[in-house]
Amino acid sequence: MTTSKSKEDRRHYRSALRKIRAVKDKQKRRTLIETITSLKDSWASEVLLDSLDDPNEEIRKLITQELSNRGNLDLELVVNKLSHPLWYVKSSALKILGLKGDKSVLIHFRALLTEPNVEVRRAVASALGDIGGKESLSLLFKLSKDRNQFVRASVEEAIRKVSQIRFT
Repeated sequence: MTTSKSKEDRRHYRSALRKIRAVKDKQKRRTLIETITSLKDSWASEVLLDSLDDPNEEIRKLITQELSNRGNLDLELVVNKLSHPLWYVKSSALKILGLKGDKSVLIHFRALLTEPNVEVRRAVASALGDIGGKESLSLLFKLSKDRNQFVRASVEEAIRKVSQIRFT
């Protein structure tokens, strides 16, 4: 039974991803992706994750927001995107991980502190600010020595966010 469900899920995944990738018009692609966001199946989450390579920033923002709100999202699948060759896929994955706030993913951030792309390092800082905690703060202090002023500015903002006193 599980095997047939898994085969069915794979079929849905392949079909949906093929349709999205075949559509050149960004508005039609967005509509397709919005339809998939209404589905809470695990295959739909995988399609959305694999669609983070969409060239349109607004579509990526839509996907990022949707995935960060999913309670059943497999964070390991998101972590796998941190090694993607496109900088904006890595940045989107970092945004999702930051918004999820799960400290267990921080182990994967260390290698990105020296990522060649400035936007990825800025996304690391932002995600660390969202996750918070001592380990995030430690990584932020390492990143505060970055040679790029925009990365350092992102680090300063993240440190302010992490060190803010909160009363509940």
